[in-house]
Amino acid sequence: MHSTIESAATPASGPMILDCSLRDGGYQNNWDFSLALVRSHLELLTLAGIQMAEIGLRSPSLVTDEFLGLCGHTSGSLLADLQSEFSQISLGVMVNQADFEDNNHLLRRFEGAQSLNALSFVRVATNLHTFPEALRTADLLTEMGFSSYVNVMQIAGIPANSLTQLFSKYEFNGLAGLYLADSLGAMSPQTTKRLVSSLVEVSPIPIGVHFHDNFSLAFANSIEAVGSGASLVDGTVLGIGRGAGNSRLELLALEYLPELQAREMGSVVGLWENWASQNRDLAPWGPSFEYALAAKRNVHPTYVQKMGQDESYSIVERVKVIEMLGAKGSSKYSESELEVGREWFDAEGAQPTPVENLFAGGKILLLGGGQILSSFREEVVRIADLLELVVCVVGAHDPGIPAEYRIISHPLTILSHPEVLLTEQTLIGPLNQFKDLAEVPAGISLDLELSSQRFGFDGSKVHSPSTRSSIYALALLAGMNCESILVAGFDGFGPGDSRNREFEDAVAKLSEFGVSPLSLTPTGLNLQFRAFD
Repeated sequence: MHSTIESAATPASGPMILDCSLRDGGYQNNWDFSLALVRSHLELLTLAGIQMAEIGLRSPSLVTDEFLGLCGHTSGSLLADLQSEFSQISLGVMVNQADFEDNNHLLRRFEGAQSLNALSFVRVATNLHTFPEALRTADLLTEMGFSSYVNVMQIAGIPANSLTQLFSKYEFNGLAGLYLADSLGAMSPQTTKRLVSSLVEVSPIPIGVHFHDNFSLAFANSIEAVGSGASLVDGTVLGIGRGAGNSRLELLALEYLPELQAREMGSVVGLWENWASQNRDLAPWGPSFEYALAAKRNVHPTYVQKMGQDESYSIVERVKVIEMLGAKGSSKYSESELEVGREWFDAEGAQPTPVENLFAGGKILLLGGGQILSSFREEVVRIADLLELVVCVVGAHDPGIPAEYRIISHPLTILSHPEVLLTEQTLIGPLNQFKDLAEVPAGISLDLELSSQRFGFDGSKVHSPSTRSSIYALALLAGMNCESILVAGFDGFGPGDSRNREFEDAVAKLSEFGVSPLSLTPTGLNLQFRAFD
């Protein structure tokens, strides 16, 4: 087992650079990196001169609700194989203190000779309020034989004197280092200097830093931190990571590795550029107005990342949601909070439009906004005419197909796409409940009631678990006694995306009403198909 404490505690030789591309980058793809990529990455890092690499997260369990790849579970056997092949680089994992029921639960995930022999270090991520518990966890991991670090997240906005007073209360025993993580990407070089300098003066152990790039300051903050005494610094190739991403590993290496093998580092960059080009459904990372706004409003970057992966959000919608989340205090990510629907739909609407027989006995075609629709446009138009389908566009896109209705369930869609008010389709949605619009749009207004228990349409309200137009549309049709429902242009999303499950759950509930949608176009969703006859 490799010890990193001695080298990390020697600032005179320059900081120890820790690569966490596979761990922080895993937030982009649920840690689903191929073994070939992992091996190539470690091989090139070793040749370039990087000495520490974090392989990923140690999940609380091998059984998870959402698919996690190799670098999400980081099994002992995987790490043992990698450590035997790449013995010149120290390998580690991170655990999130909040993910585990207690320390016994956490420690069970590190039992066994494979983990003990393969892992050089473990980093325990914690917020300030669980810092004492994280220290206890780190002590227990140290007793097991690991070099242990504690990562204190979301440090922006915490006064330096508050941290020094807190940390001075504890004896760090065998802790290998204490990391400060600017999780929200809100720090400046000036605040970095004050914070790191004050902690270095009182800390008996190395101080490390982890910066996010919301304001294009991750690298500048890293330089300032090292100049102020930090002896450990994180980086990722191309800055890949959660939200806006991180300080770029290749720039840190260029700055601090006196014997950097530039060609090999260039090969690392090329490896990840090629990987990114082959995975086009990734959320874009790097500085942006939305990430900077989220940092200013103390909003967790995952909210911005998730909206960036959802094409239904325009820039206006993303900004509005960030502002609303900031007002509510959303520094911790919650998928349910992203909907922010109750801010829009708690109020009762005006008298709903009577629509008892709107689609009764009808054959319906729902048009989604998927790209695949353009490849089958002529066939879809032909089948719509042949079967005399009632065509409904879902959302604000233009499918280039004649349609009678357009279903929109959120006011932000209209705010960001006002042109939909000028189209010839009859608008359907909770129009009377829409806020921030100058006037209620013309059309058929059917109130939305968010509910995880009820699904369908009762003659006045649509009961839906989501504010998404696609889910609202399915819930509406559930109460309409339609003869049949076809869909086209619902392509589905990437593996592990919760929107796939959300749509499929709504389809299952709709099927309970006696009608199961069939898809005319290829889709990654769990749907049956109807042929173009």
